[in-house]
Amino acid sequence: PAEAEGPVTQGFPSGVRHTREIETKAPVMSGSPRANGVDFAFGGTNEPAIAVNSLNALNIAAASLFSSRVSTNGGVTWTAAQSATVPAGYFQNGDPALAFDSQGRLFWVYLGGFNANSFAELFISRLNPTTGAIAAGPFAVTSTAAAGTGNNDKGWLAADRFAGSPFVDRLYIAWSDFIASPVRVLFKYSTDQGATWSTAIQLSAATDGGFPWPTHVAVAPNGDVYVSYHDGSAAGGSGRVWVLRSTDGGVSFPQKTQAFTPGQADTTYNVQTSPGTIPGTQFWLQGSGQAWVVPDATIPGNVYVVASDDPDNTHGSGDESNIYISRSTNNGLTWNAPIRVDHGPGTSFQVMPTAAMDDLGCIAVMWYDNRQGNLNANSRYLLDVYYSISNDHGLSWAADVQINDAHFNPDLGAPVRFAGP
Repeated sequence: PAEAEGPVTQGFPSGVRHTREIETKAPVMSGSPRANGVDFAFGGTNEPAIAVNSLNALNIAAASLFSSRVSTNGGVTWTAAQSATVPAGYFQNGDPALAFDSQGRLFWVYLGGFNANSFAELFISRLNPTTGAIAAGPFAVTSTAAAGTGNNDKGWLAADRFAGSPFVDRLYIAWSDFIASPVRVLFKYSTDQGATWSTAIQLSAATDGGFPWPTHVAVAPNGDVYVSYHDGSAAGGSGRVWVLRSTDGGVSFPQKTQAFTPGQADTTYNVQTSPGTIPGTQFWLQGSGQAWVVPDATIPGNVYVVASDDPDNTHGSGDESNIYISRSTNNGLTWNAPIRVDHGPGTSFQVMPTAAMDDLGCIAVMWYDNRQGNLNANSRYLLDVYYSISNDHGLSWAADVQINDAHFNPDLGAPVRFAGP
């Protein structure tokens, strides 16, 4: 961050007005931020996901929409695309998520659509981490769509990869069920590499007060399971993030708190037929509501949640979105006031955050960004990908770094989901 004298107001989420000292020294980063990086084209499909094998950091898996690939040399080369496999009577329906367990086994969860009403099941396959081929599955995580009682969406997968955990190699999945009214967040676990699954438990409540979607799941080194989900209406001032904790391997979640209170994680869905859209854009932003929960790899009890927020809760004008982190030092029981992660200037917007932490305690957060102001032929924003890192457990953040070499046009290749403009 730029040097500053004295405390500086740093764009905190709505409802949190205070100042903090801007760091004059950024955390140390080894090597060039993009040291001789080589781009590899995956085909430009939607909903990218990635996972790294903790036993071998050069073993990476990536998926997007209907296919996945693996690399064994740190992303220099990749296997051919492996198509998502679904049982007869289903069609591929996207929403991929990936995870490696403590043995280096690789798992891939995705949706299979059931009929024209968009009813969907969650399926999981185990992949060969070297070749990318399907080694087992697909196994059904849910079985409600065929019965006409479920419309499962946006499943997220986590694996307990920690050898010292009492629940090592257990798999966890959380998702939203749209057949229910209101929409509900459900959760399951597997103790046999995804072949069978526990009975679903409901994590959201009718009294939450909004739209509980999407979810995120992560596991702490001691085996604690954390689930986060965004909740709130499309109107400004309601967006919040719930975090639940399980200490018994996902059997129960007695602890439920708010890492971001109403209005602190408020982001426009940017649906073009609704008010409150961001000028100069036409892409939807429902996925920007996903809040990433990150248990600390080195300090027991520390947990972090990263989310996007419109700091003035007025969608369609002013500063539309920034990226924030909320910190807990007591296993998510209470949360400190959110801290801004990005350093986007003025009213530029930062959306669609993702977050991860390595085993040495470095947190990395990545997002889409329009700060450069570049436009396409239709005078809509081209986007760039930026990230920042923290080496002090989220208290301060290094200068933002651009990842991509060329701006990308979010208008290209986006399918028209519904009739209309």
